[in-house]
Amino acid sequence: NVIPSNLVASISYSESATISPSENLEQDFNQVVRYTVTAENGLEKTYTVIVNQYNEETGNSDPGSMELLDSSFEGREVVIDWTDAEDSDDIIYKVFKNSIEMGEYSISEARVPFTYNQVEKFEIYAIDKKGGNSKLEFDLETPKSELIFIKNFSGVLMCIDTKVQDILWVKGTRDRFYASAIVNNQVLYGDENNLVGLNLLDGSEQGYVYERKNEYFPTEFLYDDNSLYVKDYVGMYSFDINTREIIWSNLRSRSDVPSAIGNDLIFTTSSLDYTLHALDKVTGEIVWEFSPLYGKFAGRPLVVENDLIIAYSNGTIYSVSQETGEMNWEIIGGSGPRSFIQHGSNVIVIENDSFFALDITTGDEIWRESTLGYIVGSPFLHNGKLLVGKDGNGSGKFYAIDPNNGAIIWERQ
Repeated sequence: NVIPSNLVASISYSESATISPSENLEQDFNQVVRYTVTAENGLEKTYTVIVNQYNEETGNSDPGSMELLDSSFEGREVVIDWTDAEDSDDIIYKVFKNSIEMGEYSISEARVPFTYNQVEKFEIYAIDKKGGNSKLEFDLETPKSELIFIKNFSGVLMCIDTKVQDILWVKGTRDRFYASAIVNNQVLYGDENNLVGLNLLDGSEQGYVYERKNEYFPTEFLYDDNSLYVKDYVGMYSFDINTREIIWSNLRSRSDVPSAIGNDLIFTTSSLDYTLHALDKVTGEIVWEFSPLYGKFAGRPLVVENDLIIAYSNGTIYSVSQETGEMNWEIIGGSGPRSFIQHGSNVIVIENDSFFALDITTGDEIWRESTLGYIVGSPFLHNGKLLVGKDGNGSGKFYAIDPNNGAIIWERQ
């Protein structure tokens, strides 16, 4: 009788190749055994060996075939369900992921840990007590990570994976920092002289995206399609993201006020005459200008459908046509709008000590909240809530606001 627990395999392979584990070592073939053969050029191939024990008196047949029924991702595990392998004997199932045994199961369902952002190879063996077996193979594409990039005032960039709630990587200090766009699956990271692209998943540098062209520090980076738009105190420039060559420059559009990108136009401001310029994205030429009477701009313009919402430092808010620059409406007064958030047919205006919602089409006020005090950070929408931070001289609060009416849903110290 053959004892599967201490067999030595007889394997033929090229003299220039290597095998692991050695074919001269005894193996327990009651288990699935794998041999990896590495060719002279470094290519590897793994072979799976299963020993079937045949009983001459009773005979034996392999278990029936299996099919994958369902797979679902729950937390950090994938739940796999497959059809039973029909057999007259009791069956155990062995599940392998990427050639590593993940467990032994008595039913045709398994929970297996997975890694995000991968295509993982699964093998399931149905083995009866006499050694008969059948095999199911399939690949599963795992979910993509959801990343948040956080910077501090020292220029340190941190990448957090919200799926696993853990820090993926931290990038070192730079004097000034920009992370205004995701470019070709990279996050922008730079100082006053250079801008580099970082790999999203490990933070490794992928090469320069921009190198400073004059003695002035850049004040803003914008990205669209294959073009990078850089703004400094001389003007605005368009660069080819692949060749890093200048496509065009516009020396009238210079300021430290943020810009916005529409379908065909870039909306930017000038500190020379406090004028809003609509630039052609392809040529950099000025298509139209908007020059109100109330001083300089404040905050980034908001592109909404066919219009543009802009604010000035004295609190005046305008809606103008993206195509022509003609004014739709204006709201005068306030404590100085600094940012906008679109919510459905409304625009939420964030001021220093209040926030309120306006109808995008008419400019009519829908609701207003002015009881929280000085607002810090950048409020944002998440899961149907407006999240707002409030300064409290060391004991500030964090609020969840209903964006439909401005009511406080909850608050945290």
